[in-house]
Amino acid sequence: MTVLQVSTRSKREIVDLTRLFQKELPQIKKANGLCHLFLLHTTAALTTADLDPGTDLDLLDAFDAVVPKLNYRHPHDPEHVPDHILSSLIGTALLFPVKNGEPLLGDGKGLFWWSSTVRGREKLPSRSCRKINRSIPIDTS
Repeated sequence: MTVLQVSTRSKREIVDLTRLFQKELPQIKKANGLCHLFLLHTTAALTTADLDPGTDLDLLDAFDAVVPKLNYRHPHDPEHVPDHILSSLIGTALLFPVKNGEPLLGDGKGLFWWSSTVRGREKLPSRSCRKINRSIPIDTS
């Protein structure tokens, strides 16, 4: 198992994982098939996007606008409920094709981690993957 390290600098952030994915997973260099990424964290998400300068901030603002400001009843910490909702809406998994070790995401798109309450260095363990299919769990605990 390979463990990737993702650094987050703030509570509310989008981190580009595209280069990290390509650099830190040498076993995919010539792989062809499907890659399955997934998170094991409840206040983060994975997505693909074209992030021109400023688009990350636009996405963060739009994400904030999606979840209504309600009186949430979550027993652990009601302030985290919007983060849990966004994680569920955006998604904690991605499935995408890989050709010759390169993710096929579309023109200008990248792999992105949306972070809400996560801060610091996060561990992303990845299982060794077969040539056809790749399953890479992302654990933030």
